[in-house]
Amino acid sequence: MSRKHKSFTLVFFLILFIISLLSTFSLHEKEKNFTWEGTIWADKAGYYIYLPATFFYQFNPEKATEDISAKTGNGFILDNKQHKISTKYTYGVALLLSPFFLAAHWISILSDLPEQDGFSPLYQDLVNLGAVVYLILGLYHLKIILSRYFKPITQYLVLILVYFGTNLFYYTVSESLMSHVYSFFLFSLFLFGLLRFLESKKYGYFLLLAFSASMAIVVRPVNFLILALLIFWDVTDYKGFLNRVMLWIQPRYLIPFSMIFFVCILPQVHYWQYLSGKMFYYSYGDEGFKHWLRPRLTEVWFAPLNGLFLYTPLVIVMVTGMIFMIIKKSANGLLLLFLFLLVSYICAAWHIWYFGSSFGQRSFVEYLVFFSIPLGFVIQKGGQLRFWGLKILGLVVLLSMVYYNIRMTSVYEKVFPGSSWDWGKYSGLTRKAGLLPVSFVPDLFTQDFENRDFSPEDPRTSEFFRSGSLSGTFLPGKPVCGRIEIYLYEIGVSTPDTVWIRFWAYKPKLVSTQTDLECFLLLEQDTLFREIIPVDAQIRGIHKWCEVKCQIALPELNRWNGRVLIQFRNKTGLPIFLDDIRVELRNKESRHNDF
Repeated sequence: MSRKHKSFTLVFFLILFIISLLSTFSLHEKEKNFTWEGTIWADKAGYYIYLPATFFYQFNPEKATEDISAKTGNGFILDNKQHKISTKYTYGVALLLSPFFLAAHWISILSDLPEQDGFSPLYQDLVNLGAVVYLILGLYHLKIILSRYFKPITQYLVLILVYFGTNLFYYTVSESLMSHVYSFFLFSLFLFGLLRFLESKKYGYFLLLAFSASMAIVVRPVNFLILALLIFWDVTDYKGFLNRVMLWIQPRYLIPFSMIFFVCILPQVHYWQYLSGKMFYYSYGDEGFKHWLRPRLTEVWFAPLNGLFLYTPLVIVMVTGMIFMIIKKSANGLLLLFLFLLVSYICAAWHIWYFGSSFGQRSFVEYLVFFSIPLGFVIQKGGQLRFWGLKILGLVVLLSMVYYNIRMTSVYEKVFPGSSWDWGKYSGLTRKAGLLPVSFVPDLFTQDFENRDFSPEDPRTSEFFRSGSLSGTFLPGKPVCGRIEIYLYEIGVSTPDTVWIRFWAYKPKLVSTQTDLECFLLLEQDTLFREIIPVDAQIRGIHKWCEVKCQIALPELNRWNGRVLIQFRNKTGLPIFLDDIRVELRNKESRHNDF
């Protein structure tokens, strides 16, 4: 690399670092500590708790600040009866952030700042800094990887697209304590070490790839998939496959790799022993891969609820590049397509296929290291086209994806507020991001009970369901379900006069459950209108899903701070199940389609 190129690379990464730092501090500036907006909340608190538990509590819950678990979204449990601090997450993220945690600790001591047991704003700022540092390190090693395959201009364009055009940007500057940017760094370090080792056979690179692979698994156990690259990366025939297998089973590599993995996993094993009395412990309880036989692939790729291609359309280009690589018989094309499908299938088999409060399919973030290769393939081949018009068009499309991602990141509020196929909520999100005309607003609202973050108070069950894997039900002490609240200023229908409702109901017994559909028209705290429709009378038969349709006339309301509330109330507690609720507000000018 020439001195001029080195200087440009240094300036390039310095600019990325400054932009990322300004972006993350700008997004987190208005956040309030100990709220859902905070850096350390829910899952993120579960990753982080290892640090205060080690340095402040010595894993004794009685030393912890009172109610600190509730104040940080219950991402971990303080069990004073069993004298345990419990988290289902592994310790890898905490280990990588430990230098920044210790830096915050020493700054607090030297500056006489309150530490709040590691939860003060300074600690959160250092977490945000840590995420940016690991991002830059990951992108830097990815740059070296790309230099093996592509020209410099393609390398830099790929780096810009992978960062600013995907949810890697969101999981660096917004959700900086989730595991994905740290996995991205480790994946990049692993592939860098693997390529350098295969080229030079230097033992230092072997140790680097062994460490990075082991730590990636500790950060997120499902990351074990990267071990397949040890065998298959850059392998083009059966002889090469056999040679690669023979390489890794040599004792001089197999034994040290195993020892490095053992050292990396040992603290986790020690924690599991402390937590459960077992060396190996599945800490996720009844959570797991429950959809092996019915994977939710269509939803994973295309659903408004965190669908991969809807939130990260750049992946479409990456998959296209994989196919072109296969056609051109380029190394790794088939491997990368298989890896993409395998990751998709594993995500689709997880019990919460949309991965909760997620911006798109976050489980693909770390794999962008590998998927950047087919992206570079498309860009480099596109650059060889003779027609400048096509080159410019391709560049405009790619930069449009960057703009789309940045705009969506700027307005996304950590969770998608709708059901699996709620196009109304999705269009509202894109409209808020300035990607659709203001006049394009939703008038259809759905609830399929799949998104646990949407109306979380609704009881759900997997015993019976019409679509997906969950339905709404009623539990003792929770007689209300299927709640949909619609603010009139959010909808595309002016002065609605009718509510059209369609839902599906299932009764396992031929008895009256005294379940009612309730419709309210509310203005602030006042109830202006209420109508009740008995549900039992609308259901024909038992042991099958029955469709129910109804319409309710609304009184005139010209004030746009009003809202319509739809919900179901069960008076007896006898079993009945609801699914796929659709509510549409109409007026005389509305299009009266049969929904």
